[in-house]
Amino acid sequence: MTEPSRPARTPDKIRATAAALLEGSGLHIEQRRRELIVTNPRDPETGQVCITLDDAHVIWERTRTSYWGHLEGVTCHDLDTPTVQVNQIIQALTSRM
Repeated sequence: MTEPSRPARTPDKIRATAAALLEGSGLHIEQRRRELIVTNPRDPETGQVCITLDDAHVIWERTRTSYWGHLEGVTCHDLDTPTVQVNQIIQALTSRM
């Protein structure tokens, strides 16, 4: 009994498939050595999608940015800007106080 043939997953096939599927979406595709990076130039805060060129795995990477204010102990000219305590930084990065 013969095994059914599987579609080729070459980098060229993955690249061509991604480009065809995303055509007209307004998204930007950048090729790197081992992956394609897909971004939205109109909204960079949505992150980026990485499509690996060896197996076509898809990963969504994103960073969330929040402005907190000025670091405690630093004089600020804007008195309406909140002060950020060091405990807030430690808790955000380590989940402990």
